Amino acid sequence: MKTLIVFAHPNRKSFNGTILDIVLEELNTKGWQYRVTDLYEDNFSPILSQREYEESMKNIYANDVKRHQEDIQWAKNIIFIYPIWWMSTPAILKGWIDRVFAMGFAYGQGQNGIRGLLKDKKAIFITTSGHGQKEMIESGMINAMEKIHIEGTMNFCGIYDVTFKNLGGAVRASNEEHKEMLGEVRKLIRNI
Repeated sequence: MKTLIVFAHPNRKSFNGTILDIVLEELNTKGWQYRVTDLYEDNFSPILSQREYEESMKNIYANDVKRHQEDIQWAKNIIFIYPIWWMSTPAILKGWIDRVFAMGFAYGQGQNGIRGLLKDKKAIFITTSGHGQKEMIESGMINAMEKIHIEGTMNFCGIYDVTFKNLGGAVRASNEEHKEMLGEVRKLIRNI
């Protein structure tokens, strides 16, 4: 199965990088094809300029955006790996979504309003947070992030099979707790 991994952490040797390694191990075990987009390594520009915005309304996309759109079209699964910073997505990933999930590619105008164009895909979000999972749930942050990513982005673009998995307290976790978290990631990828 074809899988696109979108990695958004500036340090490949971080815990998020270890998560990426585990995902790749599991995909290799499955014998699946995959492509990795490392937004920081690629030096992806998250800035949507006025000109690019106006051109995207005419289905004209920048070359770097077209390459990412081709990867999305190729893939059946899209796996996002990133840390939660300031209770949100890193700016580079938000900018990637702004530029790549453009009108005419990810969504369009239908007879009854906006319609998603990325049907028959599955999305998986694997995030890490400094706050513990209990704190994230009790504060409503997990619910808010799921709503934004699942309903506000993926469903809007036609992707309805979406999983959101946060590994809470990753910053202060012990080695044993990190192993447990990585075990959860393995299980998630094995069950795709």
